[in-house]
Amino acid sequence: MKSRCVIFWLTSLLLGSLTALDLPAAVVKINNNELYISLPGQLEGVQSLLFQVEVQTDECVNNSYSYRSQSPWQAKMSLPKNIAKNAWLRVQTLVERTNNVISSMSSVYTVDKDGMVHLYVPGSSNKKIDVETLLSKCKPVEEIREGSVTESGNAREFTSGELLFEDNFDNGQSIKNNWLHEVKMRYTGGQNQEYVAFVSDPRNSYVSDNKLHIKIAIAKYRRNTYFKLKNCTSLSEKRTEECGPIEVFAWHNLPPAWSAKIHSNQFSFKFGRVEIRARMPKGNWLFPYLALQSKKNHFADNFADQIRLYARGNNLLQDKHHNTFDGRSLFGSALIWNTESDRQHTDYWVIKTNVSHYSEDFHDYTIIWKSDQIAFKVDGEFFGSITNSAILSKFNNDECYLVLGLTAGGAMNFDDEVLMKEHKKDKFSNTFPQAGKLIKEIFIKENWPQPTLVIDHVRVYAIDKYGN
Repeated sequence: MKSRCVIFWLTSLLLGSLTALDLPAAVVKINNNELYISLPGQLEGVQSLLFQVEVQTDECVNNSYSYRSQSPWQAKMSLPKNIAKNAWLRVQTLVERTNNVISSMSSVYTVDKDGMVHLYVPGSSNKKIDVETLLSKCKPVEEIREGSVTESGNAREFTSGELLFEDNFDNGQSIKNNWLHEVKMRYTGGQNQEYVAFVSDPRNSYVSDNKLHIKIAIAKYRRNTYFKLKNCTSLSEKRTEECGPIEVFAWHNLPPAWSAKIHSNQFSFKFGRVEIRARMPKGNWLFPYLALQSKKNHFADNFADQIRLYARGNNLLQDKHHNTFDGRSLFGSALIWNTESDRQHTDYWVIKTNVSHYSEDFHDYTIIWKSDQIAFKVDGEFFGSITNSAILSKFNNDECYLVLGLTAGGAMNFDDEVLMKEHKKDKFSNTFPQAGKLIKEIFIKENWPQPTLVIDHVRVYAIDKYGN
């Protein structure tokens, strides 16, 4: 639920329910000025929820609200003053469904002499009460807005929900306005190599139809020439291997494919909500980058920790436990590299499996990065989060860049130790001596049906401590 929905609710909620939806009555408990509220049962198709509670005996000055974007649908709120016994409470509940339908409900609760809270049912009490008067007594609050926890450079403090970065990839704009290309070869040997050279070439990254297209293509080389990447961005000790010049004495000593990978060149942030509308690629061993990468690493670092959201391009791929790892499964993950000496990685992930391949249509992908949680959504629906403090600590001390790109292979993307042997290692492994030659033959034979990551827009918003 975006901030505009909150403002809309605060100014119009008293008009009544926006659409018919049976909502269960909230369960309410109190302790001094603290209030615990929840919606019982299983609520299907709920995208977000907003509670507002008012103590009716305090002329509307004793009130609070709480927003939630994931299950369980419950909240703990602190009111400015203690809740007296025999008080009357008004509870407003606003629910946004995944189909963007919004419903609201108003209820009245009584607090007895023992501090227990009861839903008021007309006729159930000897005490007369005008429910309509209670429900309309307080004027709508004109504005309730939490301070933001988002940081970006040395900029001023932000308001939660404030738009910090936006790229709609309008026709005629240059990608270089907001993004910097990574230019280097990732085909340098070892299990962590990827079978691409990232280039700044309009054939591999371009804006068309008001969308960004990142396209991977089979590379072509001329024998007895030298291959060198112009404006190479590598800073590693392997600069010659990653940039050239390299003699083309046999095509299998060079990257089998060319593609693109870009980073937000002047924008970085810490804690916020990232929204990307994109269509994933389709083709075996293709892997898209929708990621955040720590600013402490050079943007072209091969071993940088990343927060990632991806669906592999494969049509059929399973892990050793027969879980679906192909393009029908969407992953939200934190990729963590161990010490530079051993260069081993661990990908901590959550997963959502779809009926169809994610390349078949555009979807709205969301990453919500908070200090105590990294949450992932698709089309407004929460599907998992990472809350391990040791993992979060890898990111919480620095701002992150945005990363967009498309690659092929790589042990961190297609791990031999994780994937079913018949689906991966029997076909190829990064440790094979002739891995590049074999993978290029596979690429040519399989003729990727949709070798392009297409991005409609990228937006970053400031958030408060609740992720709103």
